[in-house]
Amino acid sequence: MIDLGSGTRRLNPHDRAQRNASVVAARCEGESWASIERRFGVSARQARRIVKDIGTASVTNTTVIDPIAIIEAAVLRCEALIEQLADLADTAHPAVAIKAIRAQIRAAESEMALLQNAGLLPTPLSRVGYEMDARRAASRAVQVLNRHGVSAEAKAELISAFRAP
Repeated sequence: MIDLGSGTRRLNPHDRAQRNASVVAARCEGESWASIERRFGVSARQARRIVKDIGTASVTNTTVIDPIAIIEAAVLRCEALIEQLADLADTAHPAVAIKAIRAQIRAAESEMALLQNAGLLPTPLSRVGYEMDARRAASRAVQVLNRHGVSAEAKAELISAFRAP
């Protein structure tokens, strides 16, 4: 139902489907039941039912899953959690602050593991040094090419060659 100030009206099937999909998406993004209740005007119990009834079906029936979008969303959730925990650590009782700091560490470790498992960070992290060396070498090569008036296309091709596996 939609609140019109003095009354409510029932959602048509299309609007209900859109609202339900938004409820599922909000929950997948880590939003709390209370927040979903306030945001979408459904009870927490109804929101749970929506997620249970259509949430699993919508995820399993999706023919195309964008792993990069999922990873980006997970990283953003980790970053948001770390920020929330930092705020809590700054304002809470010392015992709570210690727990919040420990939770921040676990969230940061989860984020790093997620990025490594996705292949966005090397395993082990010590391989990042190779990437840094390659970037320095590419930068120096571009400086030399600039001094000799080489075309932008040739420089772009050289840089992409440094990135190739």
